[in-house]
Amino acid sequence: GGEVRGQLYVAQMPEMEPPMMSETIASVAMEYPELSTFVAAVSASPAILEAASDPSTAVTVLAPSNEAFANAIAALGVELGDLVENTDLLTQILSYHVLTSVIPASGVPSTPTDVPTLLGPTVSAVSTDGMVMFNDMATVIAADVMVNGGTSIVHVIDAVLLPPGISV
Repeated sequence: GGEVRGQLYVAQMPEMEPPMMSETIASVAMEYPELSTFVAAVSASPAILEAASDPSTAVTVLAPSNEAFANAIAALGVELGDLVENTDLLTQILSYHVLTSVIPASGVPSTPTDVPTLLGPTVSAVSTDGMVMFNDMATVIAADVMVNGGTSIVHVIDAVLLPPGISV
């Protein structure tokens, strides 16, 4: 009867647990089709790929959507292939999208706040009426994508942030 079925269900629970392989920023980003350009960019930057493939990395990643990359590439007048081949520039741009602390969207204050990036220069973060913006140009379009139970957080943004002093 019901009792045996209940015991069977309990016995099967461990199989339903996720596999022991920890999530990484890279593995989570790969699940989102709108981040395929971001994934390609990360894959082309060994330093960033290493951090993005480590489950213990504790950062906030601002991941530009495919459309954001397309717009930035058009604005810069470069081809994606050229950007991907320029590892130094690519790594600088990607490092500027990695905040060195874990900041959920709810943790972004309503007054503009400078947040350190992996690259070094800060980005300005502000939350207005529930909308989070970085550097007054990139809006979070998908917030709080948890990586490895919140070890890291990914926010999808609608623009590529260019570090100060980057000229193409």
